[in-house]
Amino acid sequence: MYDLILVRRRRRRKIAAIVSFVCSIGITALIIISFLGQYTGTFTISLVSSSVKLSLSDEESFANPTSYLRIDKLNLFEEYTYDYIKEIDLDKENKEVPFDTGEHEVVIRDKDGNKKSSRKYLSYFKYTFYLGNLGSKVASYDMKINLVECTQSTDGTGRTLDDTLRVMVYENDVNDADNLGEHNVAVYAKEVGNSDGTNIDLENHPTKREFISAKPYRTDEGYVEDEAHPLAISFEDEKTIKTYNRTDFYAGQIRRYTIVSWLEGQDRDSTGKKGAPVNATLKLGVEITAYENE
Repeated sequence: MYDLILVRRRRRRKIAAIVSFVCSIGITALIIISFLGQYTGTFTISLVSSSVKLSLSDEESFANPTSYLRIDKLNLFEEYTYDYIKEIDLDKENKEVPFDTGEHEVVIRDKDGNKKSSRKYLSYFKYTFYLGNLGSKVASYDMKINLVECTQSTDGTGRTLDDTLRVMVYENDVNDADNLGEHNVAVYAKEVGNSDGTNIDLENHPTKREFISAKPYRTDEGYVEDEAHPLAISFEDEKTIKTYNRTDFYAGQIRRYTIVSWLEGQDRDSTGKKGAPVNATLKLGVEITAYENE
């Protein structure tokens, strides 16, 4: 995994567009009410545009450009793992299935193997959207993924869901004919706590970066990163997961973004036998702020 390429900032004029995401589970104002909570979710994307004309769409064709996208009624959420997600051809799925939750049914049986009941759970949340410059002016924009809110569980343990949260972001330039099958992708995670020790990166440097999923076998130095066990990119701070800065967004240009989030079951802070962190909640927010290039 590698970080998305950062393009240097230019001086900007007044704000030209703001894209904000609000949802009650998953990403952007992401709310997860523990793993067993009774909740439904909403996913909305809204955009305000003025001197530069940016638009949103869930279709590459932009046949119906809009300033508002919405998804309703998301089910229960449970821990999952990157080891399963990485087997999905997400680049293909991003085009064919813009919205997916990895929903599956868990069957509860009695001692004789008879079905007693079943529940449907979400394994991850994936949403693909397109950002297009439909105007005539060259734009720059910043995309910030924020931790809007993170509350502790009410079971007395003080646990929070951001300890196991993973956020994976895909970015594709639809107009780049030479690299149609290429994408930038990065996975982000909260740094390990002081009591969890120190990991060792590929350059043999100590780091507080968390492993994306399973950890390698421990050595005398600690858990040492290798190709099979990569480290995630750390959140920027307590409130910001990542900020992307993009310049020279030309008229007619379209970028595709896919955001995938899940609760990593192989994280050292995963619930496991501890049980779900009761009533813990998490909100994520994504804002895209666009400017006219000078």
